[in-house]
Amino acid sequence: MREVRDDPRLENEPRLRELVDVFVRQEIEHTKMHVPVNKHLELDQFPISKRTEKMTRFIQRKTPLHMSVASSAFIEFVGFGFFDSHIKIR
Repeated sequence: MREVRDDPRLENEPRLRELVDVFVRQEIEHTKMHVPVNKHLELDQFPISKRTEKMTRFIQRKTPLHMSVASSAFIEFVGFGFFDSHIKIR
């Protein structure tokens, strides 16, 4: 989403730019809180995280801006479900 935030196409999309900025700020806070917890739970050992990042970057390069933003949010949602179920199992 940081890459999308700097996309020149957002100059004509003030509301979308605002939502992307909110999303990025939210993710910064999540990262600060989740990195130590994820390490403790050994969630950083899952190879899926690297694949997810590659998939997200591919989608951003190949799709229109609105689709890129929506797909990033969707991937975040799906990823949360995966990690949430792992936490409950542990």
